[in-house]
Amino acid sequence: VIVLDGHQKCTRRVCRFEDEYMESTELGPIQTGCQFTPSYKSKYCELHQHLASKTNTSFHEDNLSDVSTEYEYDCEDQQSIVQKASSATKATKKISDMNISISVTEPMQTFDKEQASEEIFTNECETLKSKNESKTKQRRSCGAIAAVFNCGIIFGLAELFRSESIKQVYQFMANIFDGREDLLPNVVCYDDACHLSRFSWNTKKNVKHATKPSQKLAQMDFTVDKFHIKNHKDPWCLKHMDPYQHPAVDTVNTGACEQIFRWMALYKNIFRSLNHS
Repeated sequence: VIVLDGHQKCTRRVCRFEDEYMESTELGPIQTGCQFTPSYKSKYCELHQHLASKTNTSFHEDNLSDVSTEYEYDCEDQQSIVQKASSATKATKKISDMNISISVTEPMQTFDKEQASEEIFTNECETLKSKNESKTKQRRSCGAIAAVFNCGIIFGLAELFRSESIKQVYQFMANIFDGREDLLPNVVCYDDACHLSRFSWNTKKNVKHATKPSQKLAQMDFTVDKFHIKNHKDPWCLKHMDPYQHPAVDTVNTGACEQIFRWMALYKNIFRSLNHS
């Protein structure tokens, strides 16, 4: 099983210019904004520095929201940091010590996925993460998304921009499957599986150019992870995305990503200070 999740604590400063796109073979252009790091005391990178003179907000006022005392520690806090790192390492070791085999399983669900994507979906789950991206100005990246085997091994990691949008997550999965369609599992566990599955299965509407990865994703099984299933209320989602109803997921550690992110969060100060290079 592939466990998929986004981590929004490890963000970095990015250029404020938003009219930049990532090219996708399957989906076409995906808006991400400029991914470069702003120049010193500026909101824009060197490439878009000419736009700085068109804004009236000063650098100091505009970046107050980026400054937080949450990440400042005194000497007395060092012991607690070490203890947290130790506990996170032990948790990761427990995952790696589990006797769990990773195999490419055949899809377990027998319903027509394309037809299911057209069924009535009232969106009662309210788990779509990109719906508010247009209301916020781009100051920082949106963290990272990771693909993890249920044994705790990370095999895919990429940055997210603007929001954890379905298109970016889909493209991340397409990149992972490119050339490995027959080597990776056929089941994906994701906290917003209801939206991702409907997007992936409805290739006629969403995919502009069919590829082997897009065909693979159209046949994948998707489930919500066990921790977040309680937040999903839509009847369609409860019918198709319940992990406890899927035989390949019922006994799987669907919290593998959350456990990995607990360890990554210990280094968020370092991540927040990195630049594009």
